[in-house]
Amino acid sequence: MDRLSPMALEYLNKSDEERIRKIQTEVWIPYSRANEILEKLEGLINYPPRQRMPNHLLVADTNNGKTLLLLRFCSHHEPFISPDDNIIIAKVVYVIAPPEPEIKSLYNAILDTLNFHDSSKSTELKQHRLITILKKLETKVLIIDEIQHILGASPLKQKIYLNGIKYISSI
Repeated sequence: MDRLSPMALEYLNKSDEERIRKIQTEVWIPYSRANEILEKLEGLINYPPRQRMPNHLLVADTNNGKTLLLLRFCSHHEPFISPDDNIIIAKVVYVIAPPEPEIKSLYNAILDTLNFHDSSKSTELKQHRLITILKKLETKVLIIDEIQHILGASPLKQKIYLNGIKYISSI
């Protein structure tokens, strides 16, 4: 008993239900590769603007903690209101790629995440609106989780999707 942490000792006195709930809670366990990835992502926040901004693709088998790692990064970069000019700053934007690999659907998902619902039918208008909003929010990193959904599309649709991502990442 003397080897248990104070928090562990505290949970010994709780109900079975409370202890089970604690065990089921997600826990971040840092490890060297995750720390390297987080450092690379941090480097994107202050990356100097240039014509082609860097992009990173995080690949690993299912259930290896990619989403948890990305959400951890996002939690350190929550949107905030600038005290100087009272505008919202969102340096990091996280979105889950829609299951249908259409660029218009991706733009809608990003706009919905930002609470800017767009009823226009035109992909070009959505793209323009999205770029305008990302610039106003001073977004530096756009995280698209579950990007593998693109693999369900034809080669032409994959190319259009990737070109759309490349275009908005050049803002």
